Amino acid sequence: MVAQAARAGRGGADKESVANRRCGTAKPLRAAVGPPILRPQGVWFLEGVRQMCYAPTSMTTLLIGLYVACELIANVTASKPVMVGVIIVPAAVFLYAFTFTVIDLINERLGKRGARRVVATAFAANLLLAGYVQFAIWLPPAPFYSGAAAFAGTLGSTPRIVCASLAAYLASSFVDTEIFAWWRARVGGPKWLRVLSSNAISTLVDSILFIGIAFAGVLPVWPLVRGQYAVKMGVTAISLPLIYAVRGVERTMVREA
Repeated sequence: MVAQAARAGRGGADKESVANRRCGTAKPLRAAVGPPILRPQGVWFLEGVRQMCYAPTSMTTLLIGLYVACELIANVTASKPVMVGVIIVPAAVFLYAFTFTVIDLINERLGKRGARRVVATAFAANLLLAGYVQFAIWLPPAPFYSGAAAFAGTLGSTPRIVCASLAAYLASSFVDTEIFAWWRARVGGPKWLRVLSSNAISTLVDSILFIGIAFAGVLPVWPLVRGQYAVKMGVTAISLPLIYAVRGVERTMVREA
């Protein structure tokens, strides 16, 4: 009798528990009491960085940020001429030529429209940089500051060179996105070939426009165009393995996410 009563009691309790769960009135289970788990702040930060890096769009975001940063750095460093063998080129030419490969990688992910939006964003950033540099030069320096002339000489460019740089950038970047998208849709083939083909035309357009607008009537144009074009294509050839390195890193991120 006692055993039957116990079984009946358990059965009733089980039925009541099921009914409570269905109605949403079940009592919460009591959590185990123990000391709270404390994690150092650095652990939380690293975990956030890891989740950001392994997000599906993280590589595209990284490429866009890298592209805009390279464009701005190139504009800042363009005022120093350097020697590459017997060729005189701006110091910015190496990083600037690299941006054509980066925009092709963005084009591969976002398509032609997305790549053109990125180009327009970088153009706006360049305009902001050029305008604010001129504003900073115009501001009166502090009495103790003796580097105003050096600051203006390093960062300040003539309006002609600024216009040449912006016009060449905008035209050549749009040419690059158009050719890359057309080659991918109509010709196909390996990715490195469409990157090389689009860069070969767009860097030529960039060199002709920039040198022509900036130095026509002042310096011999075609020797400068040939020198810049040769260096830009050399950088393009060196950067071609990047397109496969990015793909490998992206696959690793997806696999470990």
